[in-house]
Order: sequence, then structure tokens, then C-alpha cells
Amino acid sequence: LPPTRFMDVVTQFQGALDTPNLRYWGDPEQVVTRIRSSGHELAAIARTDSDVYLWPEPKEFNTFEYFRDAQELGIHRCIIGATHELVEEWGMLEPCADWVGRLVPEVPVRPMRTAEFYWRS
Repeated sequence: LPPTRFMDVVTQFQGALDTPNLRYWGDPEQVVTRIRSSGHELAAIARTDSDVYLWPEPKEFNTFEYFRDAQELGIHRCIIGATHELVEEWGMLEPCADWVGRLVPEVPVRPMRTAEFYWRS
């Protein structure tokens, strides 16, 4: 990733996932160059030298606290949290629908978006 402000990375992910509903924490002005993603375990990504962690299904009760604590210790890391559905949906929309359509060409297959779990008023 070319040097990019963290807030710009958040905006890019919001556009790519077609949602304003991401939870994130970090210095919005921090310039980042490395992003890491993981499935379900913070330990799988926490020991890496990345600036931003994209994590579907972060455990809300402590994940963001770890990143706040790290900041206080001088470890400048950012996190973007999304729902499980948003992160996995992109792979199910076109690629999966196309694949199933080729397997069963006589059945119309159309990708469907799942509902947003969070919204803004």
C-alpha cells in the first residue's frame, strides 16, 4: 500500500464493501503502508508488523481496548472491524453466483446482499 492516511483507508474499505457501517479505531491522520486481515483470531495478526488490521467479527468487549492500550504503550496500530457478512459477502456475490450458475445453468442464479446489521439515523 502506498503511504495513505488511516482515515482514507477506512473510506476505501467503506466504498469497497458498500457500507458506511465499519467500526474503526486509530489515529485518523496516521500514515499507514501495511494492512493485514484475519478470520477470527487476534493472535493470528497481532504479532505481525502491520499498521492496520482488518478484522471481521472483532470481539466487541475487548478487541478495541487492546488497540487503545497499544497506542498508550507507543505501539501505533489501527483496526477496522466489519461484520462477518460484509467481509465474506463480496466473495459470494459475483464469483459464487457465477460458479453456481455454471453448475446448474437451467436455474436462474442472482446474487443477493444481506441486510446491514447497523445503520445511521
